[in-house]
Amino acid sequence: MMLKGIFANDRFWIKSLIFTFLTIFGLITWINITRIFHLDQTNIISLQLGQLAFSIVGLAFPALASAYLFKKDEINYLHTDIFPTRRFILLAVLVMLLISPFINLITSWNEQISFPESLSKIEALFRKMQTMTDDLTVRMLDRKSIYSLFANLFFLALVPSITEELFFRGVLQRLLGEKIGAHLGIWIVAIIFSAYHMQFFGFFPRILLGALLGYLLLWSNSLYLPIIGHFTNNATLIFFYFLSSRKVISFNIDDIGIGNQWWLGLLSLIFVIPFFFYMNKKYLRFKEKIC
Repeated sequence: MMLKGIFANDRFWIKSLIFTFLTIFGLITWINITRIFHLDQTNIISLQLGQLAFSIVGLAFPALASAYLFKKDEINYLHTDIFPTRRFILLAVLVMLLISPFINLITSWNEQISFPESLSKIEALFRKMQTMTDDLTVRMLDRKSIYSLFANLFFLALVPSITEELFFRGVLQRLLGEKIGAHLGIWIVAIIFSAYHMQFFGFFPRILLGALLGYLLLWSNSLYLPIIGHFTNNATLIFFYFLSSRKVISFNIDDIGIGNQWWLGLLSLIFVIPFFFYMNKKYLRFKEKIC
C-alpha cells in the first residue's frame, strides 16, 4: 500500500520511464515463460497459451502496475470507474460494424503499396512478415468445431481487447494526452498501436481503428467502450470466418468494400460520420457541465 500512487505528482518523463521499464520487464518475463514451458508456434494450444501469457505479463501487468503507481485511485486512472450508457454501447458496436467495409477499402489500398527499387529488400521483408502473420492467423482460425470458435473468441477477441486497451488506451493514451493534448495523443498512440502489430500492409487501416478506439474512450470517459469496440471488431471477423469455413456463408467479410464494391467502403464511412458527430456533441456537452 505504501507504493500506491507514489509517482502521482512526478513528471511525464519519469512516468514514461517507469512504464517503459515495466513493459520491458513484462516482455522478459514472457520470454522466460515461453522457454520454461516450451511454448512455440508449431502447436495451436501452445500458441494460444503463449499469446495469453504475453497478454497478461506483457500488456496487462505494465498497465495495471503503472496505474497503481501513478494514482492512488488506479480504477479512476484507467477510466474503469465509469460504465458507458447502453446508448453509447449500442452506438460503439454499430460504428465498429458499419465502418468495416471502409477499413477493408483502406486495407486493400495499403496492400497495393509498392516500394521503390532501392527499398525492394525492405518491402520483401515486410511482405514476408505479413505472410507469416497471416498464416499464423489462418492456422488459429481454420478449425470448424464450436469449441474452436469459443476458444478463438476468448484468445483472439476477448483477451486482446482487454489487455491491449489497458495498455494503449488505459495508460499510454493517458500519459501522452496529459502531456501533448487529447487529440494528438490519440493519433500518436494509434500509430504506436498499429506498429505494435508489425504488419506494414495493414498499417494504415489499423491506425484508423486505433484512433477510433481512442475517441471512444475520449467521448465516453470509460475504457469499457473501446474494449467493447475492440472485441466487436475481432469477434466479428472470427465469427464470419467460422461461418465461411463451415460453408454457412459463401462470401468473405474482408472482401466487402473492395474491388467492384469499393463504393460500399465509401458508403460505410458516410454512414458512420453522423455517429461521430453525435458522440462528440455528447462529449462536449458533458465537458461543459463539469467545467
